[in-house]
Amino acid sequence: MFQNPVAYNPVKYPEVSKKQRNLVLKQMMKYNKISQAEGEAAQNAPLVTDKQDIMKHDESHSAYFKSALRKEIQQWMVDYEKETGKSYNLEKDGLKIYVTLDSRMQNLAEEAVKKQLKVLQDQFFGEQRGRSLAPFYNISAAKRTQIFKQAMARTDLYKKMKAEGKSEAEIETVFNTPRDSVQFFTWNGIQYKKGKTLMDSIEYHKHILQAGLMSMDPKDGTIKAWVGGIDWNYFKFDHVKQARRQVGSTFKPFVYATAINQLGLTPCHTVSNERIPGKWSPRNANGKYGGSQDLRTALAYSTNIVAARLIMQTGEEPVIQMARDLGVESPIVKDPTIALGSADLSLYEMVGAMSAFANGGIYIKPQLILRIEDKQGKVIKDYTPQTREVVNENVAYTMIDLMKGVIDRGSGARLRNRYGMTAEIAGKTGTTNENSDGWFMGLTPNLVTGVWVGAEDRFAHFASTATGQGANTAMPIWAYYMQGVYKEGGKFGVTVGDKFDKPKDIEKHWDCSNTYGFHQYDEMYDPGPIIEGSGSESVGENYEIPDEEGQ
Repeated sequence: MFQNPVAYNPVKYPEVSKKQRNLVLKQMMKYNKISQAEGEAAQNAPLVTDKQDIMKHDESHSAYFKSALRKEIQQWMVDYEKETGKSYNLEKDGLKIYVTLDSRMQNLAEEAVKKQLKVLQDQFFGEQRGRSLAPFYNISAAKRTQIFKQAMARTDLYKKMKAEGKSEAEIETVFNTPRDSVQFFTWNGIQYKKGKTLMDSIEYHKHILQAGLMSMDPKDGTIKAWVGGIDWNYFKFDHVKQARRQVGSTFKPFVYATAINQLGLTPCHTVSNERIPGKWSPRNANGKYGGSQDLRTALAYSTNIVAARLIMQTGEEPVIQMARDLGVESPIVKDPTIALGSADLSLYEMVGAMSAFANGGIYIKPQLILRIEDKQGKVIKDYTPQTREVVNENVAYTMIDLMKGVIDRGSGARLRNRYGMTAEIAGKTGTTNENSDGWFMGLTPNLVTGVWVGAEDRFAHFASTATGQGANTAMPIWAYYMQGVYKEGGKFGVTVGDKFDKPKDIEKHWDCSNTYGFHQYDEMYDPGPIIEGSGSESVGENYEIPDEEGQ
């Protein structure tokens, strides 16, 4: 076994691999583990590899799904051997693996990502043109150089040269020497440029925007589409399950759900919108304060003050526990700023968590696999969804009602007026500090889909929130995808006429007839035009809360 399987990869670097193999054989002869004759014969033998890849990662975005699928199956094989003593070889034993992915929905998802990212990428290149620190903001020139060098150190070529004993200066010379042909990813196909360096390629690809999309059936947990990135051949980092990014206001529903469940609040309950005195005094993105807001309006317009006051009433631990019960396993720091989305979570976790609200409060772990059969067709693993009740159906539907407000009159309203979406939709937008991450979580009765858009490095982002907010970067992908799904007229079990399950007499449970209803709110507060804005401020020492969309 080689100490560095990347640097000594016998398929990519046969000569380096052979040299290392012979070094090992030499040591074996030296310590009499093999005879001199055996060692010399082995050293003179050609390098033989047996590379097999049954689960091929093709050029489509589903390659990211296949990569995640392989990891899950390999973990199952380890667990299966521990339980039964029987082992399987994924490549050679003829296993039949039935997956949840719907190829038609996958194609729709890929096309939606491509359609939006092509437009955003052109805008981003235009914004960065001529900037000395491009594609980054708020960093020094030295930090910019450091980011590029770190990217260089992650390449296979760098690791290979390091293994060969090359110095840092020698390696940098290679990366900064013009070549006859250097590859560059574009949405119009791969371009080969002459006279460019490998470092030019690294700098260029730091400009490239990435995206992730995951879509699942909230009733049974089956994953229907999984777009982990924009091109597997160039970018093998999966932005569905592998990446963890700051989630911004997409976290707020967890805060609201905790408050509703713990304190018995209803959509009509009002919360003060006055500034909070003290060390942590978050700002509203629209800069408007005063009076109070009911929960429907506060979530629709993503009011930071209300979310902050809610977590102060419930405490941070119950909110974190709510996220845990909803399937979030990533670390969450106990801090009130999580109410505004300071936690780094995965898209996989967020979609699974949101699905519980569309499923009457029952969390179902997202599934990649339906069953596994051996080569004779015998079922050796039949996947049963892992489920648990997190909140009751009244709390779950209350959250759906609140998030419907986001679409009907809040930060997601452009789904109605720009994309012509008429179906019953609940959702939440999210935009993090400096517009580094754009999110949209869209819930329909039979399909929940989450989208993230951003660059590989958080310092690379759009300068303005009008362009970089989740409603402008991520939400259009959701719209294009769902337009395609609805156009198929129910082939996927998803139609424009689908309705969320509404508990009987839920309005009586809410008891919105008293004096703190909508009419009073509308008299004392005018939200103004729905234009998402940005507002971050220091929290304690050297810590910033995420930006959030306002109106």
